[in-house]
Amino acid sequence: MTFLGMVYFLCRRPDGTFIPFNPIWVLPLIISPMINTTRKFVEHIGLQSTDPILGTRTILPGNAISKLLCYFNFDIAVHGPHHRFPKAQHFELPARLKEYQTSHPELKVPIYSSYTSALISLLPLLWSFPATGNPEDISRQSNDKGDQIPWERTPHS
Repeated sequence: MTFLGMVYFLCRRPDGTFIPFNPIWVLPLIISPMINTTRKFVEHIGLQSTDPILGTRTILPGNAISKLLCYFNFDIAVHGPHHRFPKAQHFELPARLKEYQTSHPELKVPIYSSYTSALISLLPLLWSFPATGNPEDISRQSNDKGDQIPWERTPHS
Protein backbone atom coordinates (compact mmCIF):
# COMPACT_ATOMS: atom_id res chain seq x y z
CA MET A 1 0.00 0.00 0.00
CA THR A 2 2.87 2.38 0.78
CA PHE A 3 4.37 1.85 -2.67
CA LEU A 4 1.04 2.60 -4.34
CA GLY A 5 0.71 5.71 -2.19
CA MET A 6 4.15 6.86 -3.38
CA VAL A 7 3.19 6.25 -7.00
CA TYR A 8 -0.05 8.19 -6.50
CA PHE A 9 1.84 11.07 -4.86
CA LEU A 10 4.55 11.16 -7.55
CA CYS A 11 2.15 10.85 -10.49
CA ARG A 12 -0.48 13.36 -9.39
CA ARG A 13 -0.12 16.91 -10.71
CA PRO A 14 -1.38 19.93 -8.73
CA ASP A 15 -4.28 20.36 -11.16
CA GLY A 16 -5.55 16.83 -10.38
CA THR A 17 -4.38 15.17 -13.59
CA PHE A 18 -1.90 12.31 -13.54
CA ILE A 19 1.51 11.78 -15.12
CA PRO A 20 1.81 8.30 -16.61
CA PHE A 21 3.84 6.02 -14.32
CA ASN A 22 7.40 5.69 -15.54
CA PRO A 23 9.01 2.29 -14.80
CA ILE A 24 12.42 3.98 -14.56
CA TRP A 25 11.32 5.27 -11.18
CA VAL A 26 11.72 1.79 -9.70
CA LEU A 27 15.22 1.36 -11.15
CA PRO A 28 16.89 2.56 -7.92
CA LEU A 29 14.95 -0.13 -6.04
CA ILE A 30 16.59 -2.72 -8.29
CA ILE A 31 20.09 -1.27 -8.56
CA SER A 32 20.78 -0.16 -4.97
CA PRO A 33 20.51 -3.67 -3.43
CA MET A 34 22.96 -5.00 -6.03
CA ILE A 35 25.44 -2.22 -5.25
CA ASN A 36 25.06 -2.80 -1.51
CA THR A 37 25.59 -6.56 -1.87
CA THR A 38 28.72 -5.99 -3.94
CA ARG A 39 29.98 -3.56 -1.29
CA LYS A 40 29.38 -6.13 1.47
CA PHE A 41 31.17 -8.85 -0.51
CA VAL A 42 34.16 -6.58 -1.14
CA GLU A 43 34.42 -5.65 2.53
CA HIS A 44 33.97 -9.14 4.03
CA ILE A 45 34.60 -12.12 1.74
CA GLY A 46 37.89 -14.00 1.46
CA LEU A 47 39.94 -12.68 4.36
CA GLN A 48 41.18 -15.36 6.75
CA SER A 49 41.10 -13.66 10.12
CA THR A 50 38.64 -13.48 12.97
CA ASP A 51 40.03 -10.08 13.99
CA PRO A 52 37.52 -7.41 12.88
CA ILE A 53 40.19 -5.16 11.40
CA LEU A 54 42.25 -7.88 9.72
CA GLY A 55 39.15 -9.77 8.56
CA THR A 56 37.65 -6.89 6.58
CA ARG A 57 38.89 -4.71 3.74
CA THR A 58 39.17 -1.04 4.65
CA ILE A 59 38.95 1.56 1.93
CA LEU A 60 40.61 4.91 2.63
CA PRO A 61 39.70 7.09 -0.35
CA GLY A 62 42.35 9.32 -1.82
CA ASN A 63 40.61 12.02 -3.86
CA ALA A 64 38.12 14.66 -2.72
CA ILE A 65 35.08 13.15 -4.45
CA SER A 66 35.71 9.71 -2.95
CA LYS A 67 36.23 11.26 0.48
CA LEU A 68 32.96 13.16 0.16
CA LEU A 69 31.07 10.02 -0.91
CA CYS A 70 32.65 8.09 1.93
CA TYR A 71 31.62 10.78 4.42
CA PHE A 72 28.02 10.83 3.22
CA ASN A 73 27.92 7.01 3.54
CA PHE A 74 28.93 7.47 7.19
CA ASP A 75 32.47 6.22 6.49
CA ILE A 76 31.27 2.64 6.14
CA ALA A 77 34.23 2.03 3.82
CA VAL A 78 36.51 2.40 6.86
CA HIS A 79 35.19 -1.03 7.63
CA GLY A 80 37.60 -2.74 10.01
CA PRO A 81 37.33 -0.03 12.68
CA HIS A 82 33.55 -0.01 12.12
CA HIS A 83 33.51 -3.61 13.43
CA ARG A 84 36.29 -3.21 16.04
CA PHE A 85 34.82 -0.05 17.58
CA PRO A 86 31.04 -0.33 17.07
CA LYS A 87 30.22 2.60 19.35
CA ALA A 88 32.58 5.03 17.59
CA GLN A 89 31.01 7.76 15.52
CA HIS A 90 31.65 7.52 11.80
CA PHE A 91 34.04 10.46 11.62
CA GLU A 92 36.20 8.87 14.37
CA LEU A 93 36.87 5.67 12.40
CA PRO A 94 39.95 6.82 10.40
CA ALA A 95 41.62 8.05 13.62
CA ARG A 96 40.76 4.78 15.37
CA LEU A 97 42.35 2.88 12.50
CA LYS A 98 45.57 4.91 12.83
CA GLU A 99 45.61 4.26 16.59
CA TYR A 100 45.22 0.53 15.94
CA GLN A 101 48.01 0.53 13.36
CA THR A 102 50.29 2.44 15.73
CA SER A 103 49.65 0.01 18.59
CA HIS A 104 50.01 -3.06 16.30
CA PRO A 105 52.77 -2.20 13.78
CA GLU A 106 53.48 -5.89 13.12
CA LEU A 107 50.03 -6.48 11.57
CA LYS A 108 49.35 -5.90 7.89
CA VAL A 109 45.92 -4.25 7.79
CA PRO A 110 44.11 -4.75 4.43
CA ILE A 111 43.73 -1.12 3.31
CA TYR A 112 42.81 -0.11 -0.24
CA SER A 113 42.52 3.26 -1.94
CA SER A 114 39.30 2.40 -3.79
CA TYR A 115 36.54 -0.18 -4.01
CA THR A 116 37.89 -1.10 -7.45
CA SER A 117 41.28 -2.16 -6.07
CA ALA A 118 39.57 -4.04 -3.21
CA LEU A 119 37.25 -5.78 -5.70
CA ILE A 120 40.25 -6.86 -7.80
CA SER A 121 41.83 -8.44 -4.71
CA LEU A 122 38.52 -10.17 -3.91
CA LEU A 123 37.85 -11.80 -7.30
CA PRO A 124 40.29 -14.75 -7.04
CA LEU A 125 39.07 -15.45 -3.50
CA LEU A 126 35.49 -15.94 -4.66
CA TRP A 127 36.66 -19.35 -5.95
CA SER A 128 39.49 -20.26 -3.59
CA PHE A 129 38.02 -19.05 -0.25
CA PRO A 130 34.44 -17.74 -0.56
CA ALA A 131 33.99 -17.29 3.18
CA THR A 132 35.22 -15.22 6.10
CA GLY A 133 37.23 -16.09 9.17
CA ASN A 134 39.67 -18.84 10.02
CA PRO A 135 39.61 -21.76 7.54
CA GLU A 136 40.24 -24.29 10.33
CA ASP A 137 37.15 -23.09 12.19
CA ILE A 138 35.09 -23.26 9.01
CA SER A 139 36.30 -26.78 8.21
CA ARG A 140 35.02 -27.98 11.59
CA GLN A 141 31.38 -27.44 10.73
CA SER A 142 29.01 -30.19 11.69
CA ASN A 143 25.99 -31.70 10.00
CA ASP A 144 22.53 -32.24 11.53
CA LYS A 145 23.77 -35.33 13.44
CA GLY A 146 26.67 -33.43 15.01
CA ASP A 147 29.31 -35.16 12.86
CA GLN A 148 32.28 -33.04 11.85
CA ILE A 149 32.28 -32.57 8.07
CA PRO A 150 34.81 -30.80 5.85
CA TRP A 151 33.81 -27.36 4.58
CA GLU A 152 34.27 -28.34 0.93
CA ARG A 153 31.76 -31.20 1.30
CA THR A 154 29.05 -29.31 3.15
CA PRO A 155 25.71 -30.49 1.72
CA HIS A 156 23.52 -27.80 0.22
CA SER A 157 19.87 -27.80 1.20
